[in-house]
Amino acid sequence: MQAGAAVAAALRALSAAECGPFDEVVLSVTSIQAGSAYNIIADKCLLRGTFRTGSAQIRERISRRINETVAAIAKAFGVEAELEVTTGEPPVVNHPQAVQAVRKL
Repeated sequence: MQAGAAVAAALRALSAAECGPFDEVVLSVTSIQAGSAYNIIADKCLLRGTFRTGSAQIRERISRRINETVAAIAKAFGVEAELEVTTGEPPVVNHPQAVQAVRKL
């Protein structure tokens, strides 16, 4: 559980550390599941979450850094980690001329 908490905290800080103030990144750990009793240390911890970016380049960088972060924390805690990153739809990037046309309305 301690390793899972460390991963969650590190991922929370990742987008701020990796991206500039104008990069569009939202990274959230939305679920942590570990154990089934309050008095037994869990042998597994499952974290789930999402991340969204404004560009494919930032998506690739964040995905790589998530992998590196999870691997480094697992090594530091002496535990094994499995990571599954499923990419969804690509970022929506509006065509500049279409944006200007709508702004004129």
